[in-house]
Amino acid sequence: MKRKWIDEQLDRYRMLRRLQLATLIGGVFIFVYSCRFWRSGAFASIFAVGMLSAGAFLLVGFLLGFVFGIPRTPKDSAALPSSGGQPQGGGAPQGSFLKNSGKSGYGAVEPNSNLVEISDWLTKIIVGVGLIQLNKIPAKVQDLTAYIGNGLRDCDSQVCKQGSESLALGIVIFFFCAGFLIGYLWARLYLQRAFTDLSLANQVDSAWTYADAADQAFDEGNFDKANELIDLAISNDPSNAKAHALKGRILKRLAQESGKPGDKALLQRALDQATQAASFNPNIGGFWYNMACYRSLLAQDRTQILKELGRAFEIDPKLKKSALADEDLSSLWEDADFKRLTS
Repeated sequence: MKRKWIDEQLDRYRMLRRLQLATLIGGVFIFVYSCRFWRSGAFASIFAVGMLSAGAFLLVGFLLGFVFGIPRTPKDSAALPSSGGQPQGGGAPQGSFLKNSGKSGYGAVEPNSNLVEISDWLTKIIVGVGLIQLNKIPAKVQDLTAYIGNGLRDCDSQVCKQGSESLALGIVIFFFCAGFLIGYLWARLYLQRAFTDLSLANQVDSAWTYADAADQAFDEGNFDKANELIDLAISNDPSNAKAHALKGRILKRLAQESGKPGDKALLQRALDQATQAASFNPNIGGFWYNMACYRSLLAQDRTQILKELGRAFEIDPKLKKSALADEDLSSLWEDADFKRLTS
C-alpha cells in the first residue's frame, strides 16, 4: 500500500497513463484507416505495417526519452562515506581492518555510473548532430513517410498516395513524441527512485562493512581506529543497531583506557549508544545487558539495572553466567535480587 501511494504521488497527474492511453487511441486510428481496404483484401497487411511502424517509432522515442531522462548523480556523492567524514588520510579504510569483514563491500567502491556517462555522451551527440543537420531533417522525414506510405496503400492513385503518406507522417510524429515523453517521464519518475534506493542500499551495506571493520579493530585492541570506523558506520546508516552497540563498547573501553575508569562522560555516551541499539532492535539480549553494565559503572538506579538484566536474561539465558563473572556488575554480586536473577 505504501509503495502504491508513493507511485501515485510521483505521478499525481497520471501523465504516463494518459500517454499510454493516447498511444492506444493512435492504434485505433490505424485500425480504422485499415478498414477502408477491407474489401480489397489488403486490410491485414496495411494494418500490420501501420502497427509495426507505430511500435518502432514508439520504441525509438522511448529509448531517446530514456537517454535524456536518466537522472544525473554528482560524482562525489557516490564516494563513501556519503554523509560523514573520511578516515585519516582520506578514502575508505585501508589495510587489515577491511579484510574478511563478512560483507560484499559495496560501500568500499564507487557505484558503476557507466549508464549515466553514456546517457550524457549520447545526449550531447544527438543534440549536436541534430542542430548541424537541422536543415536536412524535413527532407529526410519526407523520404521516410514516402517509404512507409508504400506499405499503407493498395493503389497508386494520387488520393491513395497522399492519404498513406499523411498517415505515415502522423505515425512518425505522434508515436515518436509519445514514446519520447513516456521514456523521459518513466526515467525521471521511477528510474530516479530506483537509483535512490540503490544508493541507500549501498550506504546500508557500507555501514555493515565499516561496523565489521570496527569490530575487528576493537578485537585487536586498536580502540581509536575502531571508534573512527564505527562513526563512519553510523554516519552511513544511523539505524544500524550493531553499530550503536559497538560504539557503546568502544566508548566504555576508551573510558577505561584513559586512566580515568570512572570517566562518566564517556560512560554516559556509551549508555546512550546502547539504549539506541536496544530501541532499534529490542530482541538482542546483549544490548540490554550492556545497558545494565554501563548503568552499574555509573552507579545509577539499581532497580533499573536489574530490570534490564532481567530482560537480557529472558532473551538470552546464557548471559547469566557472564554476569556472575563480569567486573562491571561486581557491585551487584551480593545483591539478593541479582542472585535470584542469575540462579
